Amino acid sequence: MSAKFLTVGLKLWNESAGLSDEEVLDKIREFVVKTYKGDSLRRKNASKLKAYIVDINYTDQSPLPPRIARLGMSTKAPAKSDFITNGFSIYEKYMDSESLVDELVKYVARYYPNPGTRNSSFVRLKKAIADKYDDPTVLEFKLPLDMYDEVFKLNRVALSKKGSNCVVINNTDSVFANVIAGIKSDKIEELFPALILATGRRLTEITKHGSFEETDDPYTAIFTGQLKTDVTTPYEIPTMVPVNVVNKGLMNLRAILTDEPRLGTSYNSGRYVSDAFGLDLTSHDCRAIYATAMYQQRPPAFAKYNEAQYISKILGHQDTTSVPHYTCFKLNGLTTVRYMQPPSRPKQRPSKESVAKIAKQVRMPPKPKPAALVYPPIVHNSSSIAERRFVDNVNQLRLEGRRISQNNLRLLRSSPAVIKRMFAKNPGLRE
Repeated sequence: MSAKFLTVGLKLWNESAGLSDEEVLDKIREFVVKTYKGDSLRRKNASKLKAYIVDINYTDQSPLPPRIARLGMSTKAPAKSDFITNGFSIYEKYMDSESLVDELVKYVARYYPNPGTRNSSFVRLKKAIADKYDDPTVLEFKLPLDMYDEVFKLNRVALSKKGSNCVVINNTDSVFANVIAGIKSDKIEELFPALILATGRRLTEITKHGSFEETDDPYTAIFTGQLKTDVTTPYEIPTMVPVNVVNKGLMNLRAILTDEPRLGTSYNSGRYVSDAFGLDLTSHDCRAIYATAMYQQRPPAFAKYNEAQYISKILGHQDTTSVPHYTCFKLNGLTTVRYMQPPSRPKQRPSKESVAKIAKQVRMPPKPKPAALVYPPIVHNSSSIAERRFVDNVNQLRLEGRRISQNNLRLLRSSPAVIKRMFAKNPGLRE
């Protein structure tokens, strides 16, 4: 640590005698942040600066003045509710002042020295203020350009590290097959990596928010529950196993987490993924592996898409700016992304004996058809493939004189989620 840092810090402290405690602390913290990069260095040197100021100015004074006692580089963010509440106080204090933006920026920077979380926290605070005080102009506030430059610099460094440290997975087919097999397991350490790899969804999307609706293609799902986006419209995603297998595994996983929620933390999920692949990976890395695999084996209909376009489409991103974070894996020996083929029903031709026996039988005159029953229309979304299939299945059951029940509808490949939704829309439909 340089003597110049201590000297300049002491000078700033002595020149700030007429300022309030908050203004003095903000000034010193800003000086430390500009001098040192990295939270640990900032905390360490801020503590040494505090000790130096005490030695020079407050050697024989006890207790210390409140402002020197509070001096330090705290990088621990407050609780979400406290952060918003304190932000309201600053807004009320400076709402009629031209320095409102500067004060809010200082407040956020003080509690969120990490540039990666500072911007998202500032956005969260702006939305809360705009909602409470009905002031939409707050939403137009921006962080200073130098703070954005710091974020972009960190992103560029992270991307360059990923590009230079590309992870290679050999014998990808066998590795994928071993991981995917865990989707039918009752153990969370096998279930979780399998679901992430099969669907490419985030940790919380798998454990809480996501749902997968079946389509005509067994390996295509309509995904609902996307996080980190303002657009909540469901969209189609490819899966590595049939969607009905995904839903069964998802039900098992969430049942386990209901009893043991601690097993679904990001730390544990990363451990599960690392053990499954035999590499040091996180659950987000598994999402990147999914994106790379799906692009390499994309259907011919998407051949015109480049890598950034296709990956952003299946991951639900609004643009292609974050795609480089998902292209840091090289998969050798990948020939397929479709596992656990759904069983096909072989066509059996009737034997000659059975045909001859039927031909000799005396045909009875057809029974008179009963009067056609008139059923009320089924309320459904005509743009939803799954809901149209549900209506067709109900009509088929009616024609065959079979009971309209959840079991019979599931035999006709209507998903439980769709059945539940349609019964709610049509209360009189269930028999």
